[in-house]
Amino acid sequence: MEQRDVVSWTTLVTAYSQGSQWEAAIAVFSQMREEGFVFNQYTLAGTLVACASLCYLEYGRQLHGLLYKTGLQNESCTESALVDMYAKYNLVTETHHYACVVDLVGRVGLLSEAFEFIRKMPVELDEMVWQSLLSACRIHGDSELGEIAAKKILSVRPQYSATYVLLSNTYMESGNFREGTDLRSMMKTLGVRKEPGCSWITINDKAHKFYAGDQEHQQRDDIYLILEELRV
Repeated sequence: MEQRDVVSWTTLVTAYSQGSQWEAAIAVFSQMREEGFVFNQYTLAGTLVACASLCYLEYGRQLHGLLYKTGLQNESCTESALVDMYAKYNLVTETHHYACVVDLVGRVGLLSEAFEFIRKMPVELDEMVWQSLLSACRIHGDSELGEIAAKKILSVRPQYSATYVLLSNTYMESGNFREGTDLRSMMKTLGVRKEPGCSWITINDKAHKFYAGDQEHQQRDDIYLILEELRV
């Protein structure tokens, strides 16, 4: 072709990839970059499929890095291609992978399915999995299942404040205000304190932490002065 563009390159990459000529698809993608053409999410998706089929994990990881550099990591086609690629590098499934599945299924409201998935997990459970389920229960107001998840977590980490807070919020948002306030009272009785959230910024290799209403920073006067100016 005398005139080439991203569409023609992407079409060629996709055609080779879908035609099981995966090495050719990767070669075309490399040539496209060498000639200075800018790829899009569909070009990368087709190349990722080729990497998955050839088990080119290292090359696929490089493409994954390109996704972030170009801001294409949240496109549905590239996300699907990444899942397919990593699922095919015979990676060993660990507990946090199962926790991610529980989180995904639970967030869309399929709490029973998430719970059944947990029951059938072939690995030893930890609090991360139950915490994912508890978070989903809070979103959808399922206090009954939330209690089960919370008990599992507290049996391992009885002083974990986030569990109490999540279950208390679940009670409150589902209309069980008494149970929610009773749980908060229990936290005080047991001496469980909620860890305050904070933000931080690193300047000249030094981390500066900030809490809500923080008055401890040595430059607090300057900081609050700037905040007042921003409010105006």
